[in-house]
This record gives sequence, structure tokens and C-alpha cells, in this order.
Amino acid sequence: MEVLRKWGIMLCTASVASAVICFIVPKGKMERAVKTVLSLFMLTVIVWPLSYLDGGNIFDIDTSFEIEEYDEEEYYDEIKEYALRVGEKTVKNSLDEILKELCSYAYSIEVQMYINDEDNPELSEISIELSSEDSALQGIIREKVSSETGIIPEIIIASEN
Repeated sequence: MEVLRKWGIMLCTASVASAVICFIVPKGKMERAVKTVLSLFMLTVIVWPLSYLDGGNIFDIDTSFEIEEYDEEEYYDEIKEYALRVGEKTVKNSLDEILKELCSYAYSIEVQMYINDEDNPELSEISIELSSEDSALQGIIREKVSSETGIIPEIIIASEN
């Protein structure tokens, strides 16, 4: 009986609230949208007692969950690896922009980074492979890269096969 009493109160309250909202809403497109929402609301209120037919309430939400244990060191290592990859890619892209301006032929860039004692990524090595046609530019490239990164790059001239 308690469920029916609650349902009756909900139905009356929802009806009065819906009627008041309908009178307040301005005419036009807004009225149509609000009436659609209110119709769905009323339908939910009407159907609500059916959720108790099987002895449960379909509106109950299961809020129980388990917190998964994680290894802090494992995630820390993953974050450091990610920082290294992002750092290497960023430096590589930056060097690529410099070499695009200077080189006429194909080249390749390799960047190596490590995590220092203060847990910061740091450049350790830059290797640039130039085509033999651009070999005359290695002094300029070495100077430009060194001034941008603080690392003197290893420049390799590709052999023609």
C-alpha cells in the first residue's frame, strides 16, 4: 500500500508541476519541446509502480564498485617512457624544420634522451644522416643544431650504393 500512496503523491505533484510549467513556457518552438519533455516525465511517473512488480526497484542504481590496485612504480615508469618519446619526437620535429631549410636532399634524424637524476628528460645524443649531396652543409648544420639544442650532433654522410 505504501508504494501506491507514494505513487499517488508523485502523480499529483508531477501533474501540478507540469501544468504550471506549461502555463509559464512561451508559445512557439520552445513550447513544443517543453511539452515533449513533460510528456516523457509524466510517462515515467505513471510507469514507476511497475518497477516494483518483481520485488525490486528498476530505478535503484548499483553504486558498489571495487578500486583496482595498481603498482605506482609501474605507472611512474610508463609516464617516464612516455615523456621520453614525446621529448624525442618534439626535438626531432624541431630539427626537421631546421634541416628542411638547409638541406636539398633526403636526411634522417635520430634523437636519444634519458631521464636524469632529478627525473627530467634530457638530450643525450643527436645523430643526423645526410645525403652525400648535402655533405658540404655539415658544418652549418652542426653549428645550427648545437646552438638550438646544446648538443653537438653526430653527422653521418650516407654512402651512395
